[in-house]
Amino acid sequence: MISTTHEFEDDPDTDTFQAAHEFEGCGLTAAVEVLIPSSYYGISAFAKSRASFLYGESDFVAVNGDKDARLANANDDDLISIGELQIGLDWRCCLANGGTFFVTLAAEGQYWSNAGTGGPTNNAPFDEGNYQNANPQDADLGFFGLSIGTGLTF
Repeated sequence: MISTTHEFEDDPDTDTFQAAHEFEGCGLTAAVEVLIPSSYYGISAFAKSRASFLYGESDFVAVNGDKDARLANANDDDLISIGELQIGLDWRCCLANGGTFFVTLAAEGQYWSNAGTGGPTNNAPFDEGNYQNANPQDADLGFFGLSIGTGLTF
């Protein structure tokens, strides 16, 4: 389930705008991983990529601050695609019992198509009670971050 909520305020003297989008679905995921070993102190480079396609139902609601204008789309059929890329370094050390200790450091980015909540356009979230975006569920999400991991294998 994907759930996002946004609140916008285009001017302190005007109303706020709130929107929420919830998705429940299932689908397929494909993944590829490449490991480039190195003889330099057990450090290796790696890249991981995943692509997912999820089909399901979404609910969307948007209201202005006075709650006198509201837009709601319930049980819309949606297809969400997700692309992920992780690139980093991996350090491994062999243990006396035959296991391996490892540490990873990576940068990761994700792009979620059709998973966001549309925002107001032209600094006017409602025009006579109408939401500005034709299809607010078409908004996309993007993420970027660092990942640190450690573990043991036996």
